[in-house]
Amino acid sequence: MRALPAAVAWLALAGAWLMEAGPHRVTGCVIRGDASIAAGADGAYAVRLEVRETCPDGDVLTALERCVARVAQPRVAIRCTVEHAGASGYLADSFRLEPRGPDLMVGRLTDSGHWDEPVTWRRAAPALLS
Repeated sequence: MRALPAAVAWLALAGAWLMEAGPHRVTGCVIRGDASIAAGADGAYAVRLEVRETCPDGDVLTALERCVARVAQPRVAIRCTVEHAGASGYLADSFRLEPRGPDLMVGRLTDSGHWDEPVTWRRAAPALLS
């Protein structure tokens, strides 16, 4: 197992993040999202995720997801449920992430359908470390 950078602030997960996954290896679609992460109960984090899936054929899907993030160092697992989707059939997203510093996480986006692609989460604004 690779050691994490000393700058990774596990308690600084809360805040605004930008997410991007894809392009999907078959469809060419890309999923981008804006996430807000807040400390929750029992060491978990509450996540609000607004996503927009855009495809080369012009299709655009949007969804609002509510998620729970759990930290099991050195990884972050995020499981979502769809609260509202602009199109029926949008499947809830899940993420397996590895922090690469206080402002960057990389990993995989999966759903119960056809997504299993690389994903990058970047902090919307640099973390304030004390």
